[in-house]
Amino acid sequence: IQVCIRCRSGDQSPCMLNSINAWMRIQVASSDLYKEVKELVLSPDFPWHWHDKAYNDDEVTEGRTNFGFFSHVVLERPGYTYLTPKINSDHFPLFHDLFVEICRDNNIDPKVIYRINANLTTESHHNKYGPDHTDHDFPHKNMLIYLTGTHGGLTKVGNTNYSCMPNEAIVFEGVHAHMEPTSGRRVVLVYTFLWLWLTNLLENVKR
Repeated sequence: IQVCIRCRSGDQSPCMLNSINAWMRIQVASSDLYKEVKELVLSPDFPWHWHDKAYNDDEVTEGRTNFGFFSHVVLERPGYTYLTPKINSDHFPLFHDLFVEICRDNNIDPKVIYRINANLTTESHHNKYGPDHTDHDFPHKNMLIYLTGTHGGLTKVGNTNYSCMPNEAIVFEGVHAHMEPTSGRRVVLVYTFLWLWLTNLLENVKR
């Protein structure tokens, strides 16, 4: 079941039921905290780390691609070093507080944050998605906050392709895939977290 929920000033009204994933598009308020985080991440001094491949080779099927990307791990995912998430950046408090602020503004009630990343992909003309995947092998939700425009670097959730403007975000769960931008750079903040409200909604819709 796919549930698209418009979240504007606390207004949540279902508008689509046509797939197997749940998602919602939200706006990010231009608060002082958001401006501070955005300016930090987009500055020339922000530390990025290059990864030659985004996925394991055996995950990449025909018609998909395995692209490199820049990453700044703020909160390392559980199961990588420890069974718990691991703070990996001095900037963690800023990213944590921004997530809490955005959730509060959009009536989202997270219980646990599992992972926080800043990811940057650069221009390519493959026009192919990376492999379908989930970020964890246990139930979780994803929030992608777009600090830049998509620039052709779409995100696919279920059968829906997303092209977002700066200062927009999507919240979803389930299988998804990403594409490199066809111009410029695509910079997103990635959060994974536990949100029981969406889980309960899905169970009610399935009934």
